[in-house]
Amino acid sequence: MPTLLILRNRFPAKDAVRSVHPLCPGSGFPVPSSVAPPPHSLRLALIFALSCVVACDRDPADTGNEDEDIQDHLVYESTHRTLATVPLLAYVAELFRADVAWKSLTPEVGAQVAVRATQARIEFVLGAFQCEREFESDGATFLRGSFSNCQLADFSLEGDFRAELTIETGPCPLREGDCAAAVLWTLATPTFLVGKNNETGTSHFTGPVALRDSIVDPDEPMTWETKSGFSLEAAHGEKFETRSTASWKVDSETNCMDISLDARLEAPETGDEPARMVDVGEIVISATDVHYCLTHCPTKGRIEMAFGLGSILSWQYDGSDEVVVTGPGGREFVADLPCPPAP
Repeated sequence: MPTLLILRNRFPAKDAVRSVHPLCPGSGFPVPSSVAPPPHSLRLALIFALSCVVACDRDPADTGNEDEDIQDHLVYESTHRTLATVPLLAYVAELFRADVAWKSLTPEVGAQVAVRATQARIEFVLGAFQCEREFESDGATFLRGSFSNCQLADFSLEGDFRAELTIETGPCPLREGDCAAAVLWTLATPTFLVGKNNETGTSHFTGPVALRDSIVDPDEPMTWETKSGFSLEAAHGEKFETRSTASWKVDSETNCMDISLDARLEAPETGDEPARMVDVGEIVISATDVHYCLTHCPTKGRIEMAFGLGSILSWQYDGSDEVVVTGPGGREFVADLPCPPAP
């Protein structure tokens, strides 16, 4: 599935640039190795997916200047600091996944089993973080949870959610009638914050999102769709309101992921942007077939980012711990990836 991500942003004007890509295992959410997870345990969805750029590059004869070089760096850095919060949503979404073992259940029984199983998964993970937590449910149609004072290694976590469950139906595999075919969870007003104890700030996302996972087809990717009012804020302060859809599949044996994402992100107009911010207009980030693993850098996938008046940055993963970012007119800079190279 191709991906499309559109952002509208203001970035700092000339400033020191540190080319480090945040979407690598070192930036992710830890899963304690000392805790034995249940079957089909949570897989940290470290997301970096995109494709199909919607812009035109400049004339190759335009070699640019120092100001443009700095802007290229800043657009790259600020955009990816924001994208570093996206894995949290996929991580949460994995808690609400379905199980193929439910495919012969009636919709009513399937709903009851899904609510119990989802609550058990969430409690298992929050237990690893030693959270203070509270849950409420009617056992069939909704699950509400809140958690705070969560600590695991250098990470802290807090949040709350209310998830409404709908069971999609389909023909039963072994009998007549309808059986549970997919789970659809609608999180009306979730709020999640995550931070590292040795860093300033927390990543934060809030707002309505729908999560869907097939019961009958284990090979079908899980999906999300964020709704109007969903916002995404990075620890460094970049904030976007976004409408997005995404699909991904995690390999349960390797914990690696193939991810696709379609989204539109816009910086809210606050009226108090610092004078040192530069408006570069909409940013389109696109990529396809990005293969991401928890233990090493991405092994494949080409990324393209368009912004301003047709400027394009592009790079591709090959398993090494750095990428060469190519800008308009063939300008290049190297961005280090804070992850070990693939074996």
